[in-house]
Amino acid sequence: MSSARARRFVPLAAIVVLLALVLVGAVVRARNNGSGFSELAGVRLGMTVRDVRARFDALGRGEWESRVDKDVILTWKPTEATRGGPLAATFEFHLGILMAIRAELPPGDRTAIGAPFELSDSTVVVRETLPSGAVKLTAIARSCPLHADESARVVQSRGSTRP
Repeated sequence: MSSARARRFVPLAAIVVLLALVLVGAVVRARNNGSGFSELAGVRLGMTVRDVRARFDALGRGEWESRVDKDVILTWKPTEATRGGPLAATFEFHLGILMAIRAELPPGDRTAIGAPFELSDSTVVVRETLPSGAVKLTAIARSCPLHADESARVVQSRGSTRP
């Protein structure tokens, strides 16, 4: 390649790379700004018990209860020392991984705002407004064998045709 062609090629290549980076950034931003459920006070499906407790402990003191059934179930309730967050939350773990979140959220909480029903390949999310104005949030990992029946019932009751 001659030096004249190289001088023309370098700026063109730089423009193409810059446009590609802008496109990737726009896609990432759109995915992160979506209205769909992604977390509750920093807690996401797939986390461990330790991760969930650490995120909720950051809200301040709360009361924890645990029980073992077919899976490990952690229940969290705020105390007077709690700063924000849900009114109550239950976390269900299978093989040590968070597979379901059930929470009661104050009206206006950012996680309470969203579609009443969300379905993705990995998650089923339901938001129900309670008579008190609070929002009951249920998020279930569709891959969990212990929650498969519940997940299927929710999808069927909402009339979704997605897999």
